[in-house]
Amino acid sequence: MAPVLADLQEVDHGIARLVRHQLRRSSLGRLKGGLDLFERASRSQSSARTRKVLATLTREIAEDRARLRVMADALGVGEARLAQLALSVGETVSRVKLNGRFVRRSPLSDVLELEALLSAVRGKRAGWEGMRVLASNDARIDVAELDDLIVRADSQIERLVAAHAEAAATLR
Repeated sequence: MAPVLADLQEVDHGIARLVRHQLRRSSLGRLKGGLDLFERASRSQSSARTRKVLATLTREIAEDRARLRVMADALGVGEARLAQLALSVGETVSRVKLNGRFVRRSPLSDVLELEALLSAVRGKRAGWEGMRVLASNDARIDVAELDDLIVRADSQIERLVAAHAEAAATLR
């Protein structure tokens, strides 16, 4: 085999390996952990408007996870069940706070929860961007699908920033 062809095949193998790693080790598990957080936040926020926004975002995050699952299936990547379990447990444990308020939420809880959600969506967007770069060299991944997911993440971030500003304004 010619050296150039062998080098290209090694690059293709490396790209596939990186995409598989991104899907297996982080994205699916992070989206599951993020989905759990969105579901809880959509029930616990003080503002009815924010609860409605978060309920919509929860549905979108579930759809994003399903779309990622299709990409993972196209690459033959299985879910990392242990990573998902660890994230779910971590999300559950994060609810326990030593703020002296065991029966009701702290006034800062809405703001801090929205900050965590913003961080999760920003991380998801960064993951889509990384996969977008790798997908340009792998026909099994739809680049247009990733572009759509990036635009969708931007929209999710905008809505969360607005909800965060509203929650922060109530602390005055």
